[in-house]
Amino acid sequence: MANFRMAYDNFAAASGASVSASSELAVAGTAAFAVDAYRSTRWAPTGSFRIDATNNKIYINDGAPFTATLASAVYTTGALMATQVATALNAVSSSWTCTYSTTTGLFTIGRSAGTKTLVLTTTTNAAWSTLGYTGVVDQNAGVAADVRRNHTSERFAIDLGLAKEVKFFAVYGLPDFEFSISATATCYLKGSATNDYATAAYSIALTPDSRGIYTFLADTPQTYRYWWFDFIDKENTDGPASFSMNIWIGDYVTTTSRNLINGFRIRTIDPSTITRSVSGIRYFNRKSKYTSISDTGIEWMSAADRLIIVNAFAYTGLTRPLFVSIDPTALISSSVSELTKLVVFESEPEFTHQRYDLFAVALSFVEVVG
Repeated sequence: MANFRMAYDNFAAASGASVSASSELAVAGTAAFAVDAYRSTRWAPTGSFRIDATNNKIYINDGAPFTATLASAVYTTGALMATQVATALNAVSSSWTCTYSTTTGLFTIGRSAGTKTLVLTTTTNAAWSTLGYTGVVDQNAGVAADVRRNHTSERFAIDLGLAKEVKFFAVYGLPDFEFSISATATCYLKGSATNDYATAAYSIALTPDSRGIYTFLADTPQTYRYWWFDFIDKENTDGPASFSMNIWIGDYVTTTSRNLINGFRIRTIDPSTITRSVSGIRYFNRKSKYTSISDTGIEWMSAADRLIIVNAFAYTGLTRPLFVSIDPTALISSSVSELTKLVVFESEPEFTHQRYDLFAVALSFVEVVG
């Protein structure tokens, strides 16, 4: 397997960097929370609907054919999108309504009186798919859309302040919960020298799993100032209210002469307390499970490799989180995410001299929960 890696510098959290998002939960889930060093605060998108010239038309018949044009903008909730739909329809006709259910994720276009045909067969630059209407025949209004729509997409924008070489990117949530973006979502990371998403020079598809998104760009590190993370998860039954995540973008360091020796240990710790009543009934105080990584030893390590460990601990100490990836190319694990964890050093690295300038060290880490 590839040598283990440590990422301890989140460029997006550095002085001079700035972040923004297509939508965000005010106060409790702003974009800035995504790059917080700890997991207790996270970015929570509210469900943004992006309308432009490619999806801004709604075709109706109220006794005569009309075309309503939605205003091009990013609507940061389904309710705001529904309001704009009703406004556009009533600008060319009358008595139209549109609602959005946060429970089902369905839009419903209706009309209180008169002919109310949705002309789904006209699709040129139509908003039908955006609103979840996927039928291929015209239908009366008043029936909910065919499929749920949490958003058109969500976009997290990062301006690093200056061009930096990026080797590692992660999107993650709480360790004891399934990652909020579904495995079927479409996700991209894009980079550019200029603040222009449409002409981004670099683009890579990302694969989410139940633990998050973890991607090493080691083979082709990319140096850009502007970066964007996009995800499209329109039909996630838990979204958009469930979307909540942290984001890390940076480089990593790795030993070059030696890797971890055989026998490292990884275990999941459940700190929950269990008590019994006098009658034997069990009571639980559930706490978040976390991962412990220990006996990660390196032997006969060169002076250069020793300094990598020394410098990493000098920067993080026992309190600053870092990412450790035991198997970054997933040769002995099911995926990169399985053995890539946000951790802190559990104890100070202790080096044992072996010969000349060669040392051995045993490292231990504990996963960050909050």
